[in-house]
Amino acid sequence: MNSLAIEERDAATGTLVARSTMSFGYEWILVATDRGVWAQSATGNFGAAVFLQASDLKPVGKWGLETEQASAVLPLDDAVWLTHIVSPLTCVDPATKHVLASVPVPANVVSNMARGGRYVFAAGWGTILRIRAQPPCGGP
Repeated sequence: MNSLAIEERDAATGTLVARSTMSFGYEWILVATDRGVWAQSATGNFGAAVFLQASDLKPVGKWGLETEQASAVLPLDDAVWLTHIVSPLTCVDPATKHVLASVPVPANVVSNMARGGRYVFAAGWGTILRIRAQPPCGGP
């Protein structure tokens, strides 16, 4: 078993169901969706966030985004929020990579994100930010 691979296993038997062959050399941060899983990892000087489809854990080529090493990822229906240590929180269209919204934050603040109702929340280092954004980056 490669500790850096992303695997799906049967919970009852432990049998391997699917395995992603991607490896960036550092641990994965995973965020599941109904269509698959976003995986973020450091790659050396930078980082990457990629979308793996649920059926076979293969990367969806057009949905790969460059990030910084310390990035957090929050996927929504048609957009994804990315954070990293030196730039604003950024909402992008994962297919086109176009920036749809951004919010400046102090460096090294955001370590995780969540969505609740009309808002996106970002938290870390004693700070919680509530962000109101229009679809596809936020509420209804």
